[in-house]
Amino acid sequence: MTEERQNATETPEGGTQILTATIAPGYWIRAVLIALMCLVLGLWGVYDYVVAIPNAERLSERREVTQEVKNALESTGDAKAAAAARSAALQTINGAMDAVGSSSDTSAANAAQPDGDTAWRDMLQVWKNCLQGMTGLNETPTPEMRQAGLVVAEAMELYGEAQPPAAYDRPIQWMFIASLLFVPFYLWGLIKYGPRKYELDADGSVHTPEGVFSREQIEDIDMNRWMAKSTAELVLVDGRRVKLDAYIYKNLHLIIGSVAHRLHPDAWTEDARQVKKDKSTESASDEDA
Repeated sequence: MTEERQNATETPEGGTQILTATIAPGYWIRAVLIALMCLVLGLWGVYDYVVAIPNAERLSERREVTQEVKNALESTGDAKAAAAARSAALQTINGAMDAVGSSSDTSAANAAQPDGDTAWRDMLQVWKNCLQGMTGLNETPTPEMRQAGLVVAEAMELYGEAQPPAAYDRPIQWMFIASLLFVPFYLWGLIKYGPRKYELDADGSVHTPEGVFSREQIEDIDMNRWMAKSTAELVLVDGRRVKLDAYIYKNLHLIIGSVAHRLHPDAWTEDARQVKKDKSTESASDEDA
C-alpha cells in the first residue's frame, strides 16, 4: 500500500480520493530550462547576425583600406607604378567616404570613439589630401606625408587585427536564431499541461481532463507502450481511448498501475510494474504444455 493510498482524502461528492497526479516538477523544470536556453541562443544569434558580424565586416574593410593607403604611401617603384597605386588608393578612399557618409553616426558619443565613423572619416580625409598632393615618387617626405603616415599607424593599431567573418558565420547564426521557435513550444506545453490533473477514487473512477470515467466505463487499459514510452491508454466501453502520460505527470504511474492491476492482476502490479512469473510456475506450465 503506497503512502498516497494511506493518506486518502474525502472528495466534495462524498467519495474517497486515493490518488492525485499533477504535472511533474522535473517536466516543468526541464521545459523552463530548455526554453531559457533556446531564448539565450536565439538572442545571441540575432545579436551576432545584426551587430557582431556587420561590425567585423566594417573593421576588416577599414583594415584593407588602411593597408592599401599604406602601400601607396610607401610605393618605391617607378613613377608610373606609384601613380597607379595612388590612383587606386584614392578610388578606394572615395568609396569608403561615400559608405561612411551614408551610414555615419554623428552623435557626440560616436565622435568621442577612436574607431567611430567620425574619426574614420577624418583619417580618410587626411589620406585623400595627402595622396592628391603627391606627384612622382615623392622621395622627400612632406608634412602631409608624415601626417598621413602617423594616421596610417594609428589606423593599423585600431584595425590591423580585424578579420572578416567566415562565409559560414551567417548560416550558423540562423541555426541559433531558429532556437527562438522552440521557446513558445515549450512554454505552451507548460500552459497546456500545467493546470491538468488526474485522480483515482476508491470506487475505481478515474478523473481526467477529458472527463470522469467510472469503473464500469473502463473496459480495458492498453499497456503496449508503457515500458517504452511511459504511456498507457484507457479503453472505454464506447470505444474511446484516453491517453495517460506518466512522463509528464507525477504519480500517474500509480493510477495506471491501479487500473492495470485491477484488470490484469497476473500481468501488472499496483505501481505499474510487470509481474515476474515464478520460475517453478513457468517450468510447470512448460511441462503441462
